[in-house]
Amino acid sequence: LSGPGVEIRLVGDHIAYLETVDGVTRDLAWSLALAAVLILATLAAAFRSWRLGLASFVPNLLPLGVSASGLAFAGGHVDVSTLTALTLSLGIATDDTIHVLARWERTRVSCATAISAARAAILGALPALTMTTLTLTAAFGQLLTSAIPTIRDFGLLAGITLVAAFVADAVLLPSILVVLDAPRRGTSEDESATSTSPTTVQPRRA
Repeated sequence: LSGPGVEIRLVGDHIAYLETVDGVTRDLAWSLALAAVLILATLAAAFRSWRLGLASFVPNLLPLGVSASGLAFAGGHVDVSTLTALTLSLGIATDDTIHVLARWERTRVSCATAISAARAAILGALPALTMTTLTLTAAFGQLLTSAIPTIRDFGLLAGITLVAAFVADAVLLPSILVVLDAPRRGTSEDESATSTSPTTVQPRRA
C-alpha cells in the first residue's frame, strides 16, 4: 500500500529486539572508548608520571586492536557479546600493566640502568601475569564448547585478547619503558658528570 498518509513499518518482537541490541551495542562501544581514556589518565595520575601513562597506552589498547582485527578477518560482526568480551579483557589487561609498572617504579630506583630495571620488573611480575593469563584463558576457553554461537564468540575473543595482552605487557611494555626513560637517564647522567668532574685549578702567577 502506498499513498498520502500511509506509512509502512516493520513491527514485532524480533524487530524490537534488534533495535534494542543495536542501541546497546552503540552504548557499549562508546563506553569502551571512554573506559580506555579514563584508564590511561588514571594510571598517569596514580604513578605521577605522564611517561608511565603514555607507556600504558600500547599494551592496553593493542590487544583490543588485535582481537577486533581477528574478528573482522574471520568475518564476524560486532555485537553485545563481543563488546562485552573486549570490555572485560581491557580491565584484565590493565591489571597486568599495573603489575609491570609498579615493579618498574621500585626497580628503577635500585638499578643503575633502565635496561636492568626493565628486566628486573618483568621477571618479578611474570609469575603473576602468567598465572592470571593461563587461569582466565582456560576459564573462557570452556565457553568454546557451547552450542550457542554468541557464547562461543565471547570465549574466543576474550581468550585472544588475554593472550595478546600478556605478550604486550611481557615484551612491548618493558621496551617502551626503556625508550621513554632515555631523556631522564640522559639528564641524570649529565648532572652526575657535572657534579663529579674535577675542578681545574689555575696556577697562580708569581
